[in-house]
Amino acid sequence: MAVAAPAAGPRALAVAALLLAAALGAAPSRSAAQAAIPPLTGPVVDAAGVLSRGDEERLAALARAARGGEGGQGVQLQYLLVRTLEGEPIEDYSIRVAEAWKIGTRGKDNGVLVTVAVDDRQVRIEVGGGLEGGLTDVQSSRIIRGAIAPAFRQQRYADGLYDAGVQILGALGALPQGVDARRAVRPQVRVPSLFVLLLFVVAFVIRVLTGFGPRRRRSLWWGGGGPWGGGGPWGGGGFGGGGGGGWSGGGGGFSGGGASGRW
Repeated sequence: MAVAAPAAGPRALAVAALLLAAALGAAPSRSAAQAAIPPLTGPVVDAAGVLSRGDEERLAALARAARGGEGGQGVQLQYLLVRTLEGEPIEDYSIRVAEAWKIGTRGKDNGVLVTVAVDDRQVRIEVGGGLEGGLTDVQSSRIIRGAIAPAFRQQRYADGLYDAGVQILGALGALPQGVDARRAVRPQVRVPSLFVLLLFVVAFVIRVLTGFGPRRRRSLWWGGGGPWGGGGPWGGGGFGGGGGGGWSGGGGGFSGGGASGRW
C-alpha cells in the first residue's frame, strides 16, 4: 500500500521561496545591460575599426572646421562607431555618451553626436538642445534615410558619415567655407496643418499639467519605411571621461532631440 508523502511545513516552504528568490536575483538581466563607452580621443572615435586613417582625417577635418578649431565655439560635430550596443537602445546609449564625453559647450548646447552600431545596423543623430530649432527631428530622419542608409548598405561608412555631416551643418547654417554646399540639406519652413497645431496644443497642456512627472525623450525612428515616434525614459547619469585632448566642449545639454534608424 502506497504511503503518502508528508506535507511540506511552513518553514520548508519559506526556505524554498527564499532559494527561488535568490536564484532569480542572481540571473542576469538583459534590460539592465549597458554597452561600454570608449574614451573620447577626438572628433572621430572608430571603436568598430571600419574607417581608414584617411577616412578619419577627412571626417575630423570637417568637424574641426565646423567647431572653429580646437576649443572653438561653433557646432561640435562628434562621430562614434562601435560594433554592438549589446541590446541597449541606441537612444539611451547616445545620451550616455553625450553626457560622458561632455559634448557641446555649456550654455550653448551646440553638440551633435552621430552614433553608429555597425553589427546592429543602427544609427542615431543626437542633437543638442540649442540646435533643435535648426536641425529638427524630421530633418535628422531625412539625413539618415538620404545620406547614411544608402551608403551604409554598400559599406561606404566614411562617405555616408561625411555626407551626413555636411547636411547636418548645412541645416544649421554652419557649413565651413570650401565644403560642397550641394550636399547640404536646406532648412525647410512649412506651415503645419491645423491637426498638427491641435496636437501641439494638447501636448503643451498635458506637459503643463504634468510638468513634474518623469522626463521622457522623444525622437524619430526610421527602419526602412517611414519615421515614427519613439522615446523612453532618460538613460545617462554621472559618467566621467570627458578628456579628448581638449576636444570636449565642457558639456552641453541634450533633451533627446534627433532621430534613429537602421540600414
